[in-house]
Amino acid sequence: MQPGWYAYGPGTDEGVPTVLRVDAGEGSQPAEVRYPQTADGHLAGEFTIEATLEPTGATAVQIRLQACDGRTCEVPEQLDFGVVDFAD
Repeated sequence: MQPGWYAYGPGTDEGVPTVLRVDAGEGSQPAEVRYPQTADGHLAGEFTIEATLEPTGATAVQIRLQACDGRTCEVPEQLDFGVVDFAD
């Protein structure tokens, strides 16, 4: 995030919480997603969201977040990171 901007962490009662979605396809176990711990519920600066899974085929990754600067919030965005096929 740019200086002065933040996204809401998961479980917040404010804004739209950040959600990482991993669709690992049929036969895969659900991904375990770990978000950084925050004191105020804001994800700011450079942060890492981790996902652990054992995919068996095509895996799609998306993140949904809402960027805010303390005065205003942007429209929530969904970023698609594409699909990787682990079956090959």
